Amino acid sequence: MKELRKGLNRQIVAALTIAWINGVLALRRVPLWILVYLLMPLTLLFFFSIYGNVILMKYALIGGAIMIAVSNGVAILGDAAFYRIYVKYQDLLVATPIKPTSYVIGLSLSMLVFSVPGLALFILLMWIMGMLTPIFTLTLTLCLIATWAFSSFMGFAISTLFKQLRHVWPLTTIISLLLSVLPPIYYPATILPKGLWWIGALAPTGAAAMILHHVAELAKLDPTTIAISIASIIGYTALFMILSITKIRWREK
Repeated sequence: MKELRKGLNRQIVAALTIAWINGVLALRRVPLWILVYLLMPLTLLFFFSIYGNVILMKYALIGGAIMIAVSNGVAILGDAAFYRIYVKYQDLLVATPIKPTSYVIGLSLSMLVFSVPGLALFILLMWIMGMLTPIFTLTLTLCLIATWAFSSFMGFAISTLFKQLRHVWPLTTIISLLLSVLPPIYYPATILPKGLWWIGALAPTGAAAMILHHVAELAKLDPTTIAISIASIIGYTALFMILSITKIRWREK
């Protein structure tokens, strides 16, 4: 039992160290990355504030928070591929006691570091708009954690498919935009016919946004749609977590 506890503590320290190196230190060296991930959400918020009303502003704030979380999560695709293919950082870790699971979790946590400044700003704006009721705050926290988790694990799982870097960087942007613009994040799922509201939950980001829209009383959704949304985001998170851990190319052949 003592050896098991010691091994577990070692893996936790390893994951946190990777998160510190790839997250905190990287952010301190290039703080402009905060602006990179904030630029699109703030731009959309700006236009919503000019051409919309209070309701649309609330949609923009929820959409912006989800966009920041998913964009930072998917960005692990580029980092993981870069470390494995170009830097050979992963090859160095193979010779250490670090487990593949600790490596994946460490990189995922580093993406969370990049999300914090932007999320803090949008949460502050939500507070100013009077959105942060206890139930909404709890739901927002859970949805953002799930969004970060599924997107970072998804990004890592996809990174294992590449042997060259040239296609990785544009794919990161494409996936981020597809997950944060097309699903019902900046607009209500209720624009669809009532029997088809569940379609918005087919995308995990859409599922998270639909739950938040319902709790914020921006869109009244039926219990079945809410249940499908909850199942969707939990299912995607579990699926990509399993894929990223089981399909990792820890030793290149």
